[in-house]
Amino acid sequence: MAESKPLLDIPLRPASSLGLGYQKFLIHGVSGAGKTALGAEAPNPIILLTEMQGLATVLTHNPSATVVPIESVARKLGVSEMDVVRDLMQRARLGQFPEGSTIVLDTADELMRIMKDDMQQGEEFTLQQWGGLTDRFRRFLRLFRDIPYNAIMLTHTDVTTEGEENLRYLTPAFLGRQIGPESPGYFSAVGWMFKRYPSENDKKAKRGSRRGRRDKDDAKDEEATGDEEATVVHLVMFDGPSRYAVKPTRPLRALEEPDVTDWLRRITEYRAELQTRVVDPVADGGDVDGPDDDPANGGGDEVVALTTTTTTEPDAKPAGRTRGGRRGAK
Repeated sequence: MAESKPLLDIPLRPASSLGLGYQKFLIHGVSGAGKTALGAEAPNPIILLTEMQGLATVLTHNPSATVVPIESVARKLGVSEMDVVRDLMQRARLGQFPEGSTIVLDTADELMRIMKDDMQQGEEFTLQQWGGLTDRFRRFLRLFRDIPYNAIMLTHTDVTTEGEENLRYLTPAFLGRQIGPESPGYFSAVGWMFKRYPSENDKKAKRGSRRGRRDKDDAKDEEATGDEEATVVHLVMFDGPSRYAVKPTRPLRALEEPDVTDWLRRITEYRAELQTRVVDPVADGGDVDGPDDDPANGGGDEVVALTTTTTTEPDAKPAGRTRGGRRGAK
């Protein structure tokens, strides 16, 4: 009979005694929703820019942001774009960027296209290569999840309609069919970013539960007079109907203004408060009441969290300041 190996001395500790971890956000939205501006305004951003047209938005919202335009850097160094991405992610993994930096990838779906071009050898992308691309991007997601920095992955939204009612389903846009449904499991929170007029929100709030679009005459009047309330505001939904691919994390609300600095501050304060709780796992029957019931510490094993809570439509009033959030972002 073979001898059993000695057991490892693995420490068992309550979740409240563990570190706060780093936050990883996946934010998706259509072009113009404000994704790049959100990333540029994050604390000390280091932006891996796969689409050069985003540079103008970065300059508008944070000229001091660190930007690595992947295509131009690769061309200057005489290497492939994937060589640049691998080098940057290796530096992030080793903690070689300044402490307190926020790593921003803009955008993930374009990075997948770069990976695809790097793999493609003939005119057609074979079924086997599609499987290889999926596995390759999974490895990238795991690496992104585990880097010792707060990080934001930006991507576009894939909009599909289903059923006789033509209901819209909004999910993160990735190449292939498998990555999209799996992607929330790699992140602390997943948000859908969109824009709207504050005046529309105010009128719908006054109507209560009534639905309907803004009166066209009112809209024309606001445009003609340059009413400040007609300015576009940008919002991020973290919880809502199951048709929206979102994933909440405490203590963020269902609708938030696009202020990553504020998100991180509130999450840090909330987790710090949880850590101060004194819990006896034995007296509590082995059920530790701490942040282990929240999947937002580095992604966890939860694949998707699509629930309907306080928000039934994206027109609900956002949390935070009484007037609209950032205006005019691209």
